[in-house]
Amino acid sequence: MGKLALCLYNCIEMAEILLALLAVSRYVYLEPVLKNRKAQFIYGTAFFVFTFVVQMLPGIWEDIQITGILFFCVYIFLTRESHRIRGIFLLIPALGFLVGITALFYAVPYLVTGAYLPERENALLSDGIFWIVVLIFYIKGAGFRQRAAKESAYRQLGRWERNFLHGVGIFLFAVGSFLITIYEAGLSQDMSRFLTGLGCLSIVFLEVSAVALVQQGNKKGYFQYMTTIGEHYMRAELVHFRAYKEQEVRLRRFRHDIKNHLACLCRLSETGDLDRMRTYLENLEGELRQTDHAVQTGNEIVDAILNEKLLLAQAMGVSFSLDGNFSCEIEMQAMDICTIFANALDNALEELERSSAAKMDRKEDGEQQNGWIRLKISCQGKMACFVFENPVCPQKKIMPPGCTDKKNEKEHGFGLLNIAYVAEKYHGSMKQQIREEKEGSVYSLEVLVFTE
Repeated sequence: MGKLALCLYNCIEMAEILLALLAVSRYVYLEPVLKNRKAQFIYGTAFFVFTFVVQMLPGIWEDIQITGILFFCVYIFLTRESHRIRGIFLLIPALGFLVGITALFYAVPYLVTGAYLPERENALLSDGIFWIVVLIFYIKGAGFRQRAAKESAYRQLGRWERNFLHGVGIFLFAVGSFLITIYEAGLSQDMSRFLTGLGCLSIVFLEVSAVALVQQGNKKGYFQYMTTIGEHYMRAELVHFRAYKEQEVRLRRFRHDIKNHLACLCRLSETGDLDRMRTYLENLEGELRQTDHAVQTGNEIVDAILNEKLLLAQAMGVSFSLDGNFSCEIEMQAMDICTIFANALDNALEELERSSAAKMDRKEDGEQQNGWIRLKISCQGKMACFVFENPVCPQKKIMPPGCTDKKNEKEHGFGLLNIAYVAEKYHGSMKQQIREEKEGSVYSLEVLVFTE
């Protein structure tokens, strides 16, 4: 085999290691991925170029095996928003899952025939099976990948789950290494085959159990979240219905009394009592204003959510302003609309409730006003942009999706993650920023969606 052909073969072999490690990190540890196709292309190109060039340099030929491991560490560092250095240590248990599977290619032939396959045949067999699996997964696994991405977006691994997976990975590393080198232990053939069979069963059981544990947790977290969103939506609809009925009653009462009001105004105009007439008209205008809907955007689901949050804001003394309407051309699923508006407004209300910035605005009469929330809705054709703004403390930092500065990290941090997932679902984006204005620091959340 020529040097060029050998270099290409080594590149493919290192790509196998890298792809296997990335699969473990994605579908077992639920690590984030490079979502931008351009970034994925640059990363893959850099890997192949680096692996090929290193082989051409004198004196580094023997260390080519570490390139897959090195680029896996780089991948973890690039994709993580926090704890990047600590995330690199994920390499050890991830290698354990890989070594466990590799050991089966050595152990199963020995267990069946009592002899190991030659090194070359073993390598060709493992390479062939690996790329067949990758090809099948790429062609037939689109549904699984989409489902896994959707379900994993609504949860993070708990501490006990992560520690369990670490333990499984390290144990698999030890068992796999033992099975690969068991022929050097000097044991009898019967004992070697017995331990090999026991090790194979342990590897298969632990590999399947770890994946099943994670996938089952994904489904549970997904359905729990969808149940919560459904309850939130139904509660908002109920509040909206009650408010609508109350407004209908006010309108009917106003219509019932309008003749009497007109008669009183005529009498006041005849007597020339302009002061009492002006006061009467002001009171009448107040009653008329109460018959209007609190919030009207053109979308019943958005109206239901905003009216519910408006009641909470009024109870907290928070002012709420709306600019724009929801276009009928924007076709989004009810759950997705609820995910964006409910989570964004909940985050704003929680921030105003616990932030000292919520007390920085005061009315002219001295009555305290506990902050404000601004919502801007811009629609143009099939594109919609939602901007949520509220005041924050000067020392407030932007938290990446999936992270939180609240005490109970396990129960929080998913709101922005879910909003980002919905934005990506509609080929859009989510952007956070904190800017300085005259009234202080203002947090802005911008969600852009494109509907077909």
